Amino acid sequence: MTDLITFTTPVGRIVSGDVYKGNDKDASGAPRLIKSGPNAGQPTVQFYIGLAVAKTPNVPWEQEEWGAKIMQVARGGCPALFDPATGQLLQGRNFAFKVSDGDSQIPNTVGKKPCDNEGWAGHWVLHFSNGFAPSCFNNDGTAPLLEPMIKRGYFVQVNGSVNANTNMQNPGVFLNHNMIAFSGYGDEIKGGADPRAAGFGAAPAPAGMSATPPAGMAPPAAPAAPAPMAPPAAPAPMAPPATPAPMAPPATDLIQPPAEDQYELQGRVFSRSELLSMPGWTEAALAGLTKV
Repeated sequence: MTDLITFTTPVGRIVSGDVYKGNDKDASGAPRLIKSGPNAGQPTVQFYIGLAVAKTPNVPWEQEEWGAKIMQVARGGCPALFDPATGQLLQGRNFAFKVSDGDSQIPNTVGKKPCDNEGWAGHWVLHFSNGFAPSCFNNDGTAPLLEPMIKRGYFVQVNGSVNANTNMQNPGVFLNHNMIAFSGYGDEIKGGADPRAAGFGAAPAPAGMSATPPAGMAPPAAPAAPAPMAPPAAPAPMAPPATPAPMAPPATDLIQPPAEDQYELQGRVFSRSELLSMPGWTEAALAGLTKV
């Protein structure tokens, strides 16, 4: 049995799949599940790309450098399916090499011929997949690509591996991508059906159909322009604040305490309280004095 082999492809063009987007559905639209191992039956995601590598005239794919490695693993993993003398797959046996002939006119399961796919004619298409997105680098692998810039239709090299699927009910090989180096730009290949190939415009016109509108038919009225909005009313001027009334001066007609009696003594005038504060003076002594 031949173990896994790692190899790097020539420069090819991505003609199917998506480098950055995984798919959780299989070809029939059913949820994609792990088929074997301890996690069998659990949901999984597949990151798939189809890489178109130009054919060498008159050279079968298994004689290309990358093709010889795929054949080596295929024969080593499932020797009973190959002729030991020629190394070719035995007549009537099926084997998934994961390589398509881009010039084939044999329709696939959905009725589409490989040669009708954009970018397939004149190429071998290698079908790489893995459970994770590949690491992406510049053309010589010296720096990673920090942005998801590789689109379908661009040119890359793929570093991947091949190992055998020894399940005899569905024998083949696994082509797993690991790293991708961006080589150059190409015309982007858009997904979805091509409307030019759908047969639009070829059907005869039924009775009553016209390519021009009937006479007198008014064109659709343009929507009325919205009425201009009135400017907002100017705010009313604010009244100046009222001038505060002047404060009245303090009243001067306050009640004054009654004046004290004044007495003359030895040529001087004393108030009643002054005399009473002197030693020996009493009310009786004040009675003998003359008030001023």
